[in-house]
Amino acid sequence: MVVPKEVEAKVETPLMAYEPGDRYKCTFDLYAECDVKVLFLGYNLKPGIAPGEAPKLQDMRRLYKGEAIRVVGAAWKSVTVAFPHEEISEVAYSHLKKVRYVTVMLFVPGATGYSGNYYIANMKVVKLPMKCKVTKSAVKPSVDDE
Repeated sequence: MVVPKEVEAKVETPLMAYEPGDRYKCTFDLYAECDVKVLFLGYNLKPGIAPGEAPKLQDMRRLYKGEAIRVVGAAWKSVTVAFPHEEISEVAYSHLKKVRYVTVMLFVPGATGYSGNYYIANMKVVKLPMKCKVTKSAVKPSVDDE
């Protein structure tokens, strides 16, 4: 991917079916001449779009954004990103349970002054054997409870 200065550049994997609570791990090799961020995104169909055999990204509405990791440096590096974390809050899970498809996105933010090329090789996405654990959310006391 060639990244011109001050232009956002991104690439996403094809959509992958997702069941709430499932965990995935993406591994790949990356050579980056600029800062690259990597994250999982969660989608569901836009209203009015009927489920089909092969959904298209333009028919999707993004519902969930995983935590981005930043990869820096002009050298080949092995990168691993997992989605979601092993433990997630009830609030995060309330959003995640609406997700039906995920992708892995690599991007260089625009307006950062970064430019250069980045190269991706040997990308693999695998489903992990254990589902995520939902933990109780911290609840702030209301004014009436004080």
